[in-house]
Amino acid sequence: MEDKVKKTCLVIVALLIWLVCLSGEEFSLRKADDLRLEDFHFRTADNCEIIFWSDLTSGDRNIRCQKFNAQGQAIWAEPIAVVNNPGDQNLADVVPSSDNNFIILWEEYEIDTVNQLRLQKVTSNGQSLWPQAGISLDMVYTYPQARLVPNNTGGAFVLYKCPGWGTISAQSIDAYGNMLWPIDGLLLVTPTNYINIIDAVPDGTGGFILNLRSYQSAQPPHRLVRYSAQGLIVGNDPLIPFNVFSKDECHILQSSGGQFILYQKDESGSIEFNRIDASGNLAFPVNIVYDPGTSDFVTLCDLTTTPYGGVVFAWRQGIWGGNHNLMIQKLDHDFLPLWTQSGVIVDTLGSEMSDTSLDASSNGSTWLSWYSYNEPSPAKAQVFSSEGSPLWEQGGKILTTDIARVMTFGFADRGLFFWNDENNGMDRLCKQVIGTNGALSYPPGGETVVQKLRGQAYIYDIFALNDRYITLWQDDRDGYKIYYQISDQNMQPLLAPNGVALNPVLNDEEYQVSLQATPDGKLAVLYNLQEQIDGSTVYETYLQLIDHYGERLYPGRGIHIPPQGSYGNGSVMGISGNDIYLAWMESEDGIVRQIIGQRVCNGQLMWGENGKVITSAPQLFNIEIKGIVGSYFIWETQNAEQDRSFCKALKVDQNGDPASGWTVAGSNLILDNDYDEQDYLKAGLVNDDLISFVRLSGRGAYPVRAQRLSSDGLRMWNDAGLSLSSSINYPSISDVVYGNEIAYVILDYSNDTQQALFQKLSLSGEMLLPEDGISFTTNLHNCYDADLVKFADGSYLCAYTDNDGAWIQNRDVYYRQISPNGAPMGDHPTVLCSERYQQQYIRGAIRGNKAVFAWSDDRAGIMNSETAYTGVWGNSVISSYVAIDDPLETPSVVPEISGNYPNPFNPSTTIAFALPAGGEVSLSVFNLKGQLVRTILNEAELEAGKHTAIWDGTDSTGRIVSSGVYFCALKTAGKTVSRKMLLTK
Repeated sequence: MEDKVKKTCLVIVALLIWLVCLSGEEFSLRKADDLRLEDFHFRTADNCEIIFWSDLTSGDRNIRCQKFNAQGQAIWAEPIAVVNNPGDQNLADVVPSSDNNFIILWEEYEIDTVNQLRLQKVTSNGQSLWPQAGISLDMVYTYPQARLVPNNTGGAFVLYKCPGWGTISAQSIDAYGNMLWPIDGLLLVTPTNYINIIDAVPDGTGGFILNLRSYQSAQPPHRLVRYSAQGLIVGNDPLIPFNVFSKDECHILQSSGGQFILYQKDESGSIEFNRIDASGNLAFPVNIVYDPGTSDFVTLCDLTTTPYGGVVFAWRQGIWGGNHNLMIQKLDHDFLPLWTQSGVIVDTLGSEMSDTSLDASSNGSTWLSWYSYNEPSPAKAQVFSSEGSPLWEQGGKILTTDIARVMTFGFADRGLFFWNDENNGMDRLCKQVIGTNGALSYPPGGETVVQKLRGQAYIYDIFALNDRYITLWQDDRDGYKIYYQISDQNMQPLLAPNGVALNPVLNDEEYQVSLQATPDGKLAVLYNLQEQIDGSTVYETYLQLIDHYGERLYPGRGIHIPPQGSYGNGSVMGISGNDIYLAWMESEDGIVRQIIGQRVCNGQLMWGENGKVITSAPQLFNIEIKGIVGSYFIWETQNAEQDRSFCKALKVDQNGDPASGWTVAGSNLILDNDYDEQDYLKAGLVNDDLISFVRLSGRGAYPVRAQRLSSDGLRMWNDAGLSLSSSINYPSISDVVYGNEIAYVILDYSNDTQQALFQKLSLSGEMLLPEDGISFTTNLHNCYDADLVKFADGSYLCAYTDNDGAWIQNRDVYYRQISPNGAPMGDHPTVLCSERYQQQYIRGAIRGNKAVFAWSDDRAGIMNSETAYTGVWGNSVISSYVAIDDPLETPSVVPEISGNYPNPFNPSTTIAFALPAGGEVSLSVFNLKGQLVRTILNEAELEAGKHTAIWDGTDSTGRIVSSGVYFCALKTAGKTVSRKMLLTK
């Protein structure tokens, strides 16, 4: 009876601890964001402008808009999220509809792949008229070229090209969002990879004119085709003869009176113009040519139509190696100059000028903005009268002193300007209104409409300092700098949101070298600073100390180490007591001759201003400092002639001299002549002895050895060290926990399927687990950052990241707890974070039985194959280990998806799940946008225990779904869990 009561109590205790051990609430230390002013805008019937921007605030790129009157005042109380769907959205086009609303076309994409084209119709008051998620064209295209053309019935035509098939197709949408043509679109141009859409305009009778360009030398360079409202070719094909415009690219613009302007730039810089009606009839038998005059080069910057059928355009011209002039000209309906024949000088620029924005007002005035890449690079604006006279001072008005792309909107008596700029680490959307008299409506530099934290962040590490945590990362919000955050025990930030800069007043680039916590709860930060002095790049090294309140304890940049810094001096740091030991290398003719050391005590340099020589290279040898552990200096000696290297260590006293029992030459960590090279991996202290790990190489083998070096320099685990593995050819020691038992994680790459193993050593050099360790996770694909921590209860936890084997950007965070005797707990690793894209470089800190982890996180999106919007996120895990006499399986109180196999899969996969209790169960599949794809189980009655279900890769209509990432969601008893799956074809 007593045993039964005891076991029941243990079950209850285990259940309670299991409830507690569930991972905590995820937190963000530094979110990534990106504010982007979009190119599109919409002039409403009440003479207001609606502008668009996108940001990553919600973790997905979404599109927002706001309506402004001519005075720059926002009409809506808050910006409207026109597109607020899961995933990334790219605004492709915005056009006014014939019923005084506007239609938006956007792409839903992942990195370089567009998954869908969607549309939404919005009133001038910001109300969506079609379903909230928009109208989907339900297509999967990579790099589509998409254009939107309004029709005469309140809808629009969507024109698009898919390079994979090379077709140009279209879809017709009516005023209510219904698709009028076949679900896969109407084929307009047969497959060819050499034709792109250049322009598309409504033809004035309900159809559209499509402007195509051919990149195939055997084909004419351009082609205009007119289509009816039913998608049929109208009139001639091509609409005008090929030889009217003989150059590579011709553009078409809608003009007044139902006519269209055609123009083309010549290599010499001249511009050819003509005009057609909807039937393709030319207004001029010969193109009208505007020649800007003689220059080394002429670059057309911007061109737009005027309300009276003419055009106004800006260009850059100049001589090679000299200054450039920004010019402007206005042509009448017959393309004759209205201003001075050679144009009007707007501004004199340096060698580079990036962008201009033009707008022609109904009263004849012309508004222009521009900016240059040269520094200083102010964005400027100017207004010209109908006669071509600038109304403001020469060179125009400065809008902002930052590099900024400006959008210009001209009204009768004022200009409205919007731009993106970067200021104090923020992305800002700003506005300014300037009257024709030059009066500014807002302060110089403009007024901020919206701002977001800019840039990306990459984690360095996280530490427990007394009762708090400190996390450090590399941040590029205002250049490459080090930022950090102090958090309380619940990971609530105690400093400014998104962290504070290590050096708030500096603009120089910073890179961490080493981070180490001191026994009295401070963090030593050794970092490099890249400065520009008299036009040259200079690298310096500094030491800073931060307490658990976040205060920097050394003034200014910190302690300058060494006096003459260099980029490749290999600075390292170690902590012994509360003393900080530093080392760097001094070279001669590219060969490192000496290792210099320094001890810092209470903020003072103890070994002189320039440090002290720790060791020198033997004749014909090169030395390289690898690390400091406590007061042990560790380096490699290399003999290039014999292609041999050795790892050595030297313990020093407080004066920098060899400690008792040591010589200045140090002690070899490993003595083994069967291997030519030794690479230092890791080291730590146990009872003032140095525990080190070294990789050997030679004869096609790469074993790892461990060594215990006593405080008097003796090798305790024989001269050759302790061999850690006999069956793994190239083991990688990912992380080590040092103590009375040395525990470490081995990553095994020897087979096609990577695995992670756990092993422990006694201080006498005995392996406490089977020789190769105990595998706690298998089927890894690319794990390189496993982090091991030890709880106060004696158990361990290894957190790591791994991708799914099919897509390198799809990397998640996992963990597995390990009992004190080395037994993996639970049936399989637990997912700590499965947000989209990459989570990597996980780092952990431990306090008692709670572990806090932080990592670099790309959930905000990936710009392209090389650049992501990376933030720093984290979570905590509390130990679930229960030490009991009787073996006991901890019961689960939540439903669990064990996984799906195979994964990746094609076309079907088996989903394994477990239920803590019987009841109604629903199992569904969703796509990345959160849309329901298929319901596999709908409130099915199942018993407690393990179950499986099969998904055949089809949606609810039986159609085979496209390749990509999907989620299976299990719901029962009010609880829902999900897991990521990957379908590949």
